[in-house]
Amino acid sequence: MSQPISKYISNPPLSSLKQRKKVVTFLLRTEAIERGGNISENPVNGARRGDWKDISGVIKVNVYPTKEEENMPSSGKDYLANKLEYGDRIELMGNISTPSMPRNPGQFNYKKFLQKQNPRTEAILSVISAKNVKLISENHGNYFFTFIYSLKKKLNQVIKKCVKERSIPLVSSILLGDREKIPEGLMDSFVKTGTIHFLAISGLHVGILVVSLHYLLRLLGLNTKRLAIIIIFVTFLYAVITGMKTPILRAGIMVATYYGAFIFNRRWDLTNSIAQAVFVILLINPSDLFNVGFQLSVLAVLGIIYISSGIENSCWKTSLLIEKLQAKEERNEVWFRFKIYCRKTFCVSLAAWIAIMPLIAYYFHIVTPLTALLNIIVFPLIWFILVGGFIILIVGLAFPVLVAPFAWLISYSAISLENLILLFSTNFRTFFYTSGPPWIWILIYYLIVILFILRERFKIKMVHVLIVILGISNIFIFSSSFGHNQNRLKLTCFDVKRGTSIFIQFPNGKNMLFDTGTWSNYDVGKFIVAPFLRQEGIKKIDTIVISHEHDDYCNGIPSLIERFKIDNVFINKFFLRSGNKEKLLRLISEKKISTGLLAKGLEIKGY
Repeated sequence: MSQPISKYISNPPLSSLKQRKKVVTFLLRTEAIERGGNISENPVNGARRGDWKDISGVIKVNVYPTKEEENMPSSGKDYLANKLEYGDRIELMGNISTPSMPRNPGQFNYKKFLQKQNPRTEAILSVISAKNVKLISENHGNYFFTFIYSLKKKLNQVIKKCVKERSIPLVSSILLGDREKIPEGLMDSFVKTGTIHFLAISGLHVGILVVSLHYLLRLLGLNTKRLAIIIIFVTFLYAVITGMKTPILRAGIMVATYYGAFIFNRRWDLTNSIAQAVFVILLINPSDLFNVGFQLSVLAVLGIIYISSGIENSCWKTSLLIEKLQAKEERNEVWFRFKIYCRKTFCVSLAAWIAIMPLIAYYFHIVTPLTALLNIIVFPLIWFILVGGFIILIVGLAFPVLVAPFAWLISYSAISLENLILLFSTNFRTFFYTSGPPWIWILIYYLIVILFILRERFKIKMVHVLIVILGISNIFIFSSSFGHNQNRLKLTCFDVKRGTSIFIQFPNGKNMLFDTGTWSNYDVGKFIVAPFLRQEGIKKIDTIVISHEHDDYCNGIPSLIERFKIDNVFINKFFLRSGNKEKLLRLISEKKISTGLLAKGLEIKGY
């Protein structure tokens, strides 16, 4: 089994677990399964009884607490995460099932997602209560990964011991990639401000680690070859500790290629380095070609390399010329360095945003236009957390007393980062939702970007590039505005289990949503109805009818109000009298949506 992770989830998959948010999850390499019967009371050396069948493969295990376990003191809540270790041999009692295929058009294919993971996950086991998890024996894992998991556990303990409690989730995420305990609202704010990439271990984190380590080893007087060997070793150790995700694996390979050139006295080439990283990643797991993280990681690097300098030269051509003529004393002034930092950070951030924006819109249906500006403010805080955090992780293992100043620095940097992100996401329009652009437009977009990159080589004037962009943009705008109205009534009934959601598309092009909710706290508006509407290219809901006040008819409505333009909402008098829908009514009022009251004999015209 892999190392258990204790995390919070907002939408438990089991309806009987309504409102429970704590879950312990891990991957398990299976040996046998029992069809029916009870778990052996005294399993010794793996002895089993009952109708057991030998099987193989990897399954994902989710262990949910009972109500009594959830109310236990904090030390008891994390029993599984603290007591079970990688390599343990365990026996479980629960409900096993294969991941279901999407039940609605446009819905996320979780089964396909799990099958593309490495290792490939075949099934999901849901276990209620830690009492249904029994330890049989220990130390069956690979020695290398046993060491890695043990080291990561110690590093997490250092963070918990040194950092302020409020900052622990954010610091653990930025340093080690553990995002499980970050509050859902804060995670959503990072998404809406376009700064979620800071919470995913990537080339940025590796770059800061490598640069910091490089200067430290130089100060210690190490020669180039020894320095290169140490940096390559530390980089891949960090990559393994943080999970060997595609972005950090790509960055690790590029670091190894760069410093390997010093070891073997070879010339380093950036383009070849990227190509080697892509080749190795796809050699390990070819399905990563269709992995969103892989695509975004590679495109972001290409954008930074090939677009950022072009943006800087185009927008600050005169400033760059003046700076070259300035005296060395002027270039060392604080204000001069601050201007350089702002310009460079903006150009790099904007280049990365330009490179990945269409895919972000396609996969996640959100556009964050202020990302480049926010990165100027956020990056120093991330730098403090990473550099201070690396010092804490290294020194804190042996001399925890010495890290107090750095612990104070990263604690308050994390608190400042949290407050800053919440401030911008709450008070500024940092994002807007969109339906995913068609692939043909994504391809045209990247052709225009390539044209911009190659404009100097082929002596293409900037004005001609702008004319092409404006021409294609007009085609896109006008083609979308003259959509073809269907000549038939289309009614889509969504499978939301215990609940109701029906979407009606009328022959005149208008539409109506009748209820959207389910009995559990699963957000059917966000995860079922919204993906369908985006797939259909629908940006506005003309009318929402809420038949009555129960959750299974309306708890998915708020997510749709946040993501789409709504013209009208019709409710009944019992909805107003219930008193438990004030939040939804307030949201309708804030969005200035026209509201009507349902009554017997009412006729809604215009459809």
